[in-house]
Amino acid sequence: MKHPFLMAILSKKKKKTELERVLLFGFYVVFKAN
Repeated sequence: MKHPFLMAILSKKKKKTELERVLLFGFYVVFKAN
């Protein structure tokens, strides 16, 4: 299941900082829980 919001972030930023990785992981967990 792909979310446009997440895909936009992933395609927009090639280099991710640790904070961005944590945020993306957090979003993933939230979406999986729902």
